[in-house]
Amino acid sequence: MTLKDFLEEKREIILERWLDRILEDYPAHTQTFFRGNKSPYSNPVGFTLRKGMEGIIDQILRPLSVEEARAILEPVMKVRAVENLPSSRRGNFIPPLREIVFEIVKEGRRKDLLGQDWLDLNSRINRLALLSMNLYSECREKVNQLRIKEGEKRAGEVQGRRAEV
Repeated sequence: MTLKDFLEEKREIILERWLDRILEDYPAHTQTFFRGNKSPYSNPVGFTLRKGMEGIIDQILRPLSVEEARAILEPVMKVRAVENLPSSRRGNFIPPLREIVFEIVKEGRRKDLLGQDWLDLNSRINRLALLSMNLYSECREKVNQLRIKEGEKRAGEVQGRRAEV
């Protein structure tokens, strides 16, 4: 059995553990909501996180192009960029995946899978982590630009009201 086959077999376990690790950043009531409600309409954040995580697992099992990886990660990083979390936690989306995969391989007593395939997998995870940080930074920059524009707009409105008085 190859590492890819093993991970495909354990895909749901990986997803659930990774989701648990990501949700540790949120309050308990939010964790329960994100876990239980899978509707894109009543729980868009939880839906976006889960969909992104599924896409990323597919990405590490069968590498896609940078554009495809970007399309998977961008919605997740947009969500993370506006959340009320410390910056160190907002950008920490991909690294827990590596830890979870390693734990599952170890639990399965499949150290034989930690050869070249493991190195290749780690390389793909590293590239995804770097891409996610770039996307996170881009999203934060956009948020900051919007805040500045909104502040300038409000300042202009206040100035206009003062001029009228």
